Amino acid sequence: MASGSPPPPKEHGIFPGTYEELHKAAREIMPMPFEGIKLSSNAASTPHFQASHTLALTGSQPSSYKFGATYVGDNQGPEPGDQFPVLVSEMDTSGSLNAQVIHQLTERMRGRFILQTEGTSWENLQMDATYSGRDFSLTAVAANPDPLSAAGTFVGQFMQGITPNVGLGTELLYSKSAQGEKARLSLAGLFRGPRWQLAASANPSSLTASYYLKHSDTVQLGAELNANFGDTMKHTALMVGYKLDVPVANMTFRGMVDTNWTVGSVFEKRLAPYPFLFSLSAMLSHEQNAARVGVGLTIG
Repeated sequence: MASGSPPPPKEHGIFPGTYEELHKAAREIMPMPFEGIKLSSNAASTPHFQASHTLALTGSQPSSYKFGATYVGDNQGPEPGDQFPVLVSEMDTSGSLNAQVIHQLTERMRGRFILQTEGTSWENLQMDATYSGRDFSLTAVAANPDPLSAAGTFVGQFMQGITPNVGLGTELLYSKSAQGEKARLSLAGLFRGPRWQLAASANPSSLTASYYLKHSDTVQLGAELNANFGDTMKHTALMVGYKLDVPVANMTFRGMVDTNWTVGSVFEKRLAPYPFLFSLSAMLSHEQNAARVGVGLTIG
C-alpha cells in the first residue's frame, strides 16, 4: 500500500524522509490494544479491488460494524510494488466516513486527499502534496480550507539531508478561525545509523523525541517522549515498547509500558495454511485501576 510521501529513486543518494514520518519507525512497533471481540474479513474481488468487513463487540461502548473498500490502479510508482491511484474508504453504521485518495502526480510529487465525516457532519477535509528531491522533501498541507471566510489551517514542512546520518527540518503552521489567528514554528532533527534512529521535533509549547533500534531480525525496540509545557497544560509522558517476531511459528508480539503506569500488549498468530489471523490484546492501567481484554480473528 502506498504511503503519503513519495521516496525518490534510491540511487540519488540521501533522502531524510518527510516531516510527517519523523517518528514513524518508533510508533509502528507499539501495540494498538483493543477491547472485546473483533471479527474482520478481507476479500479481493479483482486484482485492483478489495472489500473488508469489521464487527466489534464491546461492553464499554456500543457494538459497531464497518465496511471498507480499497481500489489500486495500474500506474506504476517510483518504488517497486507501488501502484496508483489508491482509493481507501471506510464507513460505519452511523454514516461516519473516512476516505483517502493518493496519487503519484509526477515521478517526484505525490498528492493526497483526505475526507472525514462524523455522522452527517463534516469533520475534516485535507489536501496535501509532497515533493521529494535528491536529498530533501517539501510538503504543503491545507486542512479545512474556507475560501469565503479566508479560514483554515495551512502547513508547510521541509526536511533536508545534511550528511548520510543527519537530517534537519522545519514546520510552519498557520491557522485562522472565528476564535482568531495563530502561527507556530517547529524545528526537527533526525540522526540514524545502520540499525537505529533518533528523532526530535520541538516548538515553543511541546517536545517530541523518539528512538528506534532494530536489535536483530526478530527484535525491535522503540521509545517516544512527549512533553507539553504550554500555559494551559503541562504534561510529560514516556512510552517504551518492543516488537518480537517469531517467523517459524508465524507469531508477532508487541508490548509497551509508559510513565502513566499503563501496560499493553497485542499477540498475533497466523494460522497457516488457513487465511486466519488470531489476535489477543490486553491493557492494564494501574493509575485508573482499569483493564481491557480483547480477542480478534481476521479472515483473509
